[in-house]
Amino acid sequence: MVSAGNHDGGLRTSIITDIVDVCVDLTGADGAALVLVPPGDWSVQNVAHVTDATAARVARELQAIGLGPVVDALADGAVHDAAVEDSLDRLRWPQVTGALSVLGVGWLRVFPVGPRARPSGTLQLHRRTWRGRGWSTELDGPLGRLAHSLGILCATDFAAENGAQPGPDTDVVHTAIGMMAARHELSVSAASALLRAVADSHGRSSVAQARVIVDSVGRRGTGT
Repeated sequence: MVSAGNHDGGLRTSIITDIVDVCVDLTGADGAALVLVPPGDWSVQNVAHVTDATAARVARELQAIGLGPVVDALADGAVHDAAVEDSLDRLRWPQVTGALSVLGVGWLRVFPVGPRARPSGTLQLHRRTWRGRGWSTELDGPLGRLAHSLGILCATDFAAENGAQPGPDTDVVHTAIGMMAARHELSVSAASALLRAVADSHGRSSVAQARVIVDSVGRRGTGT
């Protein structure tokens, strides 16, 4: 079953929306869906955020099919993609590529959301045309961090009905690093160093500075 997400529209939801939009911009995607799952039960999927109607339809079709890059990403915590024009993908996932073609989608890339050892959902990015496979692998680090942070940010809202627990302070730091890497086009290691430098310049811990950065996105601020 795929159900509509029930989020309160507050600060955390605003940050989640911003992160999804950043991922779409970085990949040149035409749309995205953030889909959450409760621990140990992939049959229930909660569409937490979509950028467009096509993304919502793709999420529902993939759930109905029950196999493909989404299931693989949940199973192994790795990134998976499918392209309608790729002969190997058509052979491996004929139902998936057929459904994508009907929906006018040529390419799909799926990032696991949350901890890799136990993903709490997926970020599903799509393009209407294939335009070759993906982008520079240098983006995989920042995008992986952003996808991980989505799971942490969604954990509080999802906890009551699914038993998830909010992440520790380190997850706030990871979220800020991912945002900085995307915003300033830095590697993850460079963004991490920048976070420490900014924190030191303000006399704050890295965790405190990370919270300032995450909060600034929700206020549409531009904090480093």
